[in-house]
Amino acid sequence: MALRKSLQATLGAVTLMASMALSVPTAQAATSSARPDNAHPNCSMNVTTGHRHCFATFREAISAATGGRVTDAPSTAKAGLADEHLTKELNDPTSGTITPAAKTNVVIGITYWDSNFAGPSYVYTAGNQCTDSTGDIDFQVNIQNDWQNRISSFVGFGNCYLKLWENTYWWGSSYGFSGSAGYLGAMDDRAKSIQWT
Repeated sequence: MALRKSLQATLGAVTLMASMALSVPTAQAATSSARPDNAHPNCSMNVTTGHRHCFATFREAISAATGGRVTDAPSTAKAGLADEHLTKELNDPTSGTITPAAKTNVVIGITYWDSNFAGPSYVYTAGNQCTDSTGDIDFQVNIQNDWQNRISSFVGFGNCYLKLWENTYWWGSSYGFSGSAGYLGAMDDRAKSIQWT
């Protein structure tokens, strides 16, 4: 009898977690081999498809993230944030050369390993911008293992605000929703999942 109750409780918890995970589109990277390292510290991931790649420069990551629409980004992420032309291009997915890949790669946010938007970067994209409503969740993702507990700053693009969570599947302590943050306070280097609205 006790074993049956224990199994029923476990099954109920698994069912609840599965239903929560299915409520909003979620992506995990397609491969774990695309790991940021000193040679490839700038990554991009489409949260709709889960496709992830890492690159030597921020320029390469932005080019891949935008489907080739933006090819003139600065080499480093920190310089990229200071570039008003780049910020405009990232917030306007209709600018630049529109290819079929560019139509499905809208930048929704960039996270950084270091505070004040420095260090390795991770560019997140989706098939569309966030909606005008802040009362819904447009996208959510569990952060790749090699980026968990590493994020120290972020910027939202594509009409999106970000929320960082200390645990996978969006629970525990959090920071946000915010359009950008140069320092995360108590959440510095603690995030394991992200939501966008």
